[in-house]
Amino acid sequence: MPPPAKGASLEEAQFYARHMVLTRDTFEAECTTLATLEYSPHPNIVEVVDTQHPEGVYLKRYGRLPTASTLVERLGWYVDLLAALAHLHELEIAHADLHPHNLLVDHDGHAMLCDFGTAMPFETSNFPDPNLCSPRNGFGEELNDASDRFGAASLIYWIERGKEPAFIRTASGWDLAELSTGEASLDAISHHAWQGVYDTTLAMHDDLQKLRPERQQSSWTDDPAEKEQLKERIRLWRENRQRLYGIPNAPRKDRDQIR
Repeated sequence: MPPPAKGASLEEAQFYARHMVLTRDTFEAECTTLATLEYSPHPNIVEVVDTQHPEGVYLKRYGRLPTASTLVERLGWYVDLLAALAHLHELEIAHADLHPHNLLVDHDGHAMLCDFGTAMPFETSNFPDPNLCSPRNGFGEELNDASDRFGAASLIYWIERGKEPAFIRTASGWDLAELSTGEASLDAISHHAWQGVYDTTLAMHDDLQKLRPERQQSSWTDDPAEKEQLKERIRLWRENRQRLYGIPNAPRKDRDQIR
C-alpha cells in the first residue's frame, strides 16, 4: 500500500498508519483464525490441515467462482456464504473482508468462505478506508456480526452487478434507492442488512434460504483417507524443504494457546 500523497487528509494518514501496523500481524492472525476453524470446522468454510506448523497452513483445493452462472446458482452461493458467516459469528469472529475473491466453490458447486487475514474478534475497532465510497464493513465503530452482514450485502450486489455498491450520503442518512440488483426480493434482503434491520446473521440466512428453498445445507464430510494423503504430501515436502533450508523458528500456537 503506497503512502498517502502530500497534502492528504488526516483520515487518510491515520488509515495508512493503522494499515501498516495491522499488516505486520496479518499472517499470524490468519493462522490463528484458521487453527481455530480446524478445531471447529464448517462445510462452507475452507478446510485447513496441519495448522500447527511454523511455515503456515495448508488448504484443500477449491475453485474460483464461475464467471458464468445462473441466478439460482448464485442464490445458492449466498445461502452458503451466510451459513459460513453464522458459524464464524458463533465464535465471535468477524471476517471483515468480504469480496468475490474470498468466495470459492467446491466440486459440488457449494460456496466456501476463505481468506481470514483480516478476521478480527468482535468489538475490534472498525476503520473504514476514507478513499472508498463503499466501506466494506459498514459505518459502525466496531467489527461484529452486523458489519459482516453489511459486507455480505455489498458482496451480493458486487457479484450481481459486477461492481461494488457506491453509497450516497444525504441529509437524512444514506440513499440506497439506486442500489438495485434487478431482483426485488434480493434487494430487500441486502437493504435490510445495510440498514441494520437484522438482529442475527441466521435471520439473513433464513431470508435468503426462502429464495432458494431447495438449497440443502452443505454436509460436512471428513474424508480421513484424503486428509492423510494430503498430510503425507505435506510431510514429504517439509522434509525436503528442511533438508535444503533448515527448520523455521516460529512454531504455531497449539490448541490451548488458541483457546
